Amino acid sequence: QSTIAAKPQCVHQVVSAQARRTPDAVAVEAGDSTLTYRELDDRASAIASRLVKAGAGTGTVVAVLMERTPDLVAAMLGVLKSGAAFLPLDPRQPAARNTLNVNDADAKIVVTDRPLPSGWDAVAATVVNLSESWSPAVYQAAVSPSDVAYVLYTSGSTGRPKGVLVEHRSVVNLMWAMLREFDLSGSDTVLSVASVSFDLAV
Repeated sequence: QSTIAAKPQCVHQVVSAQARRTPDAVAVEAGDSTLTYRELDDRASAIASRLVKAGAGTGTVVAVLMERTPDLVAAMLGVLKSGAAFLPLDPRQPAARNTLNVNDADAKIVVTDRPLPSGWDAVAATVVNLSESWSPAVYQAAVSPSDVAYVLYTSGSTGRPKGVLVEHRSVVNLMWAMLREFDLSGSDTVLSVASVSFDLAV
């Protein structure tokens, strides 16, 4: 933990470091589905490889439209490992809002685990469907802590949602502060209830 505080890192690097320390510990769980840290990190690397082939990289935005499963976390980490920033979309939000955000963020790729719902015809983006068969691979781009980790849209209280760019180092700094403030350890479990399109979910 002291290393995280002393040296700026990228979000996926922190997770990969944890995977090396405790590979068989459960990283994320939803219902009956779980991923260990090793499985999470490996799956994220494989997703990153697939995204790079689809055009993801530093300076690009990849929208993630998936239900709340462990694979959602793997997909977000996979986007970060590709060098891109992720745009988290809540499938329960109206398609008009999600497509507005995708177009506004100029996301060229949409990661999903199902066919896109109706209302997405106006989005000119490559769809990467993780439910389709594909070969695992290992990939991790050169990413800086000052690179953008994700794009989050405001609630739109002014009439139109506005995108906010959040850097890796800001997320890691928040993670470290929460570990310290709440005295969290490897024996603790944190419940995630926020929508993925809400900042607290990260």
